[in-house]
Amino acid sequence: MENLIWFSAPGAVLAIAIICTNPGLVKTDVSGFLAAVAVPVLGFGIHQFYRLLFEMTGGFARKSRPALKHIQNVIAPENGIENCDREKAFLIWETTFYSDEFPSSFRDHNRGAWHYILSFQSTALAAVLGASWIGVSYCIGSRPSHPAEFVLGEVAAGIVFALKGHYTYQSLMKQELASTFAWYSLFAKTSEALQEMPDSFNGSMKSAAHK
Repeated sequence: MENLIWFSAPGAVLAIAIICTNPGLVKTDVSGFLAAVAVPVLGFGIHQFYRLLFEMTGGFARKSRPALKHIQNVIAPENGIENCDREKAFLIWETTFYSDEFPSSFRDHNRGAWHYILSFQSTALAAVLGASWIGVSYCIGSRPSHPAEFVLGEVAAGIVFALKGHYTYQSLMKQELASTFAWYSLFAKTSEALQEMPDSFNGSMKSAAHK
């Protein structure tokens, strides 16, 4: 149910813009019902599109995660991994994060925070798409009532959700970095275990083939 609500948010933001330019879509009870059903589906599509953009720009291994920088520049070198790259730092984080020894309370909190961040940002994207839809529709001949007010509403929603995503992200980055200090021994243990791991998948396959 919670996922349905979160997927409905970006869908509703964009649906408002579409209905603004095509009010006939909800003239009848049946069309109104279909529109309501379509909202979470539309939202899911927007959310997945944002996830694709997120993954294409670094995903969870992005350079802006201080915890990965700390693992790469401090923890890994101190525990036998010289010239640790970002991908290996991410593997150290993930392997430690999902280990039985890592506190499940922080893991659940972290995953929930990432869910909020991606949901806020996908809703901000929906607002950008909605404002653009209204603007383009107006330019090509559609004359929705009060277009300026709807555009401003979409822009305002986009700003609010983008800021919520930004501040949640900044807070989580500090918490993740703190976790690498609080549970240093776990990250150090993983680093030591991954010393012999090849730097690339291809290298791993070649190494396995020679054994």
